[in-house]
Amino acid sequence: MKIVSLQAKRYRRAFRKPLITSHGPISERTGWIIRAENEDGMAGFGEAADSLPGFGKNDTNSVESDQAVLKQLEVALPDVEFDTLWMRFKELIKICPDHASPAMRFGFETAVCDVAARKHEIPLSEWISPFSPSAVPVNYLLPSPVDDWGLVKAEISTCRYPAVKIKVGAGEIADDVATVKKLRTMLDYSPAIRLDANQAWDYDTALAVLDVMSEYDIEYVEEPLKVFDYDLLMRLKEETGIEMAIDESLTLIDDIYELLSRKGSLVLILKPSLLGHILTPRHITLNAGVNDCRAVITSNLETEIGIAAQLHLAASSWDQKETCGLDTLRLFRRGNPALMQVTDGVIKLPSGSGIGDGIGEEIWDNL
Repeated sequence: MKIVSLQAKRYRRAFRKPLITSHGPISERTGWIIRAENEDGMAGFGEAADSLPGFGKNDTNSVESDQAVLKQLEVALPDVEFDTLWMRFKELIKICPDHASPAMRFGFETAVCDVAARKHEIPLSEWISPFSPSAVPVNYLLPSPVDDWGLVKAEISTCRYPAVKIKVGAGEIADDVATVKKLRTMLDYSPAIRLDANQAWDYDTALAVLDVMSEYDIEYVEEPLKVFDYDLLMRLKEETGIEMAIDESLTLIDDIYELLSRKGSLVLILKPSLLGHILTPRHITLNAGVNDCRAVITSNLETEIGIAAQLHLAASSWDQKETCGLDTLRLFRRGNPALMQVTDGVIKLPSGSGIGDGIGEEIWDNL
């Protein structure tokens, strides 16, 4: 298979309301939609979202550098013959320039893999791993601050989310505790509660907050400390009884597999577009499972193309059975209803081959 055409367009998508984090509010998403076409006229799509402040190595990418990478790829692609079998797709990793941002690399690889899966007329998840399930369990992301508790209660209860993720650390500690308490007491069932502090606290503050939070049966807390320190995280876990998760820090760690070998029971929040290769999340997930760690695939707030691809990646790692953070399209003012429909706590994979019929074309044609 050869890729005979590579194109990219910029997108801009506004959130319904700013997402408040300790790194600051996020009001919109921007980035690239990438379209790759093979000699048979089949098109595949990928997404390279721009960097968000405080979230990993993508901090240094720019429109100009991404344009340069796209030009290099466009020139190099006609000379490359891709094998369409998953386990022989090594050419894909070699062709992307070393200076490409992780998001651009991931978006490009997704687009080419989408073409390959479509050529085999199977979903991307099955192309990666046969017998992948057709749905992925997802958590609910609680908006902060909450404007309408009645609506929140209705959404969580109707969809029966297995877990709820709450952003903490951006405001007053008392307000964070009150939010957790409210959530735990208002529902007619008990979903897991995940906290995400986005590196908000020093050790003493984190210890004080989590000592209080532990009363509400917290599944884990993401990035409680301002600076990643493995030993301090393990100490915090021991003192509070709450599992520790790393997100922003993960992309800054030189050797993730060495970290896993410590068997410290960390929860790894895997954002595929920040890890750089479409292969990487599955490799890390499989290694986490044999090293007493957990791996949770989570979006970096992408549009439908990025979400669809990551749903397929999560399904291909089905053996972990983790509740993923992929129900984020509801944060936008508009979104594909099929990828926002949660029933009994899961989102069904898009129908059709590759990342899903019509998903890429619809966005591409409207840019």
